Amino acid sequence: MKKGKLKVEFFAISEKGVREKNEDAYLAEKIGKYYVFAVADGMGGHAYGEIASKIAIMELKETIRRFDDEPRNLLKKAFEKANTEILAYSKIVGARMGTTLVACLLDE
Repeated sequence: MKKGKLKVEFFAISEKGVREKNEDAYLAEKIGKYYVFAVADGMGGHAYGEIASKIAIMELKETIRRFDDEPRNLLKKAFEKANTEILAYSKIVGARMGTTLVACLLDE
């Protein structure tokens, strides 16, 4: 068996399901030294769920790019920033909005 780096391949896909629109946003990419996998699902019944899920994923990506920290702290910062930005945006548009967010960081 050869010694060397493990080749990692990954893929992501989202399916609309039975709803009128897909409110999912996802992330599957290598950012810095981490492989990052995440899914955010806009909360049905709330306005702008698709925007909330995109904000959550965007804040996760940007936090990992900006900070050099251990995974636990990066995720905590990202979730807090996502929450802050979603609340701010909901005040701007005058509507309740929300999303779930599940994320995993794997160190190479």
